[in-house]
Amino acid sequence: MIRKLEPIVGEWYRDYAEQRLFEVVALDEDDDRIDIQYADGDVLELDRAGWNDLRLSFAPPPETDYDSPRADNGLDSELTADDWHDDHGGLELDDY
Repeated sequence: MIRKLEPIVGEWYRDYAEQRLFEVVALDEDDDRIDIQYADGDVLELDRAGWNDLRLSFAPPPETDYDSPRADNGLDSELTADDWHDDHGGLELDDY
């Protein structure tokens, strides 16, 4: 069903005109900006009027190796038990 939907960060939508899936990755109501990222990685910035022109429905996330910018924080997600036991360079408690 195609209807007017509000943008929700983290939610997936199907754009029927483009026949593409995208996720809302940022929303700035003060600047009237909605950032979306298509499943293929393309990023687009829309204003409210551009959003309202879209023919949308909610959609499940794609079953691909989609790389969300929210998931790519530059940190190693493969932590081991040793990663949690840092001696902080040998600093003594009195050094803090």
